[in-house]
Amino acid sequence: MAIFSSKQENNTPQTAVTTESNLSVAKVLLDGQPMRIFPRLSEKTNKLAPLNKYVFKVDVHATKITVRKALEKIYGVKVADINMIRMEGKVRRYRKNLAKLSDFKKAIVTLKPNSKKFDVIENV
Repeated sequence: MAIFSSKQENNTPQTAVTTESNLSVAKVLLDGQPMRIFPRLSEKTNKLAPLNKYVFKVDVHATKITVRKALEKIYGVKVADINMIRMEGKVRRYRKNLAKLSDFKKAIVTLKPNSKKFDVIENV
């Protein structure tokens, strides 16, 4: 009689972290959903580094809470604040056809003053 079974379901969220060999892309499994986080490196983002701010490209469905948990778990840093920006994909032309690149989110992460720095970004 499976209807009256006393078996209880475990609804705790699963968290698994794997990083690729080049350490620039981090694949995170949060609540059973895969999410990729990787730094966006440009002149603009390098100017933010002295202010303890770093920019990451994250999945469209990522939230501030999931990004915070993932960064603290992967890199072992202390996050003070996160600002999220939703970016529309650009339209590209391939001969006669138009194609739209996929949308993404940018996460501007502010670290606490006593937190360690990101090794991946500092070494580039």
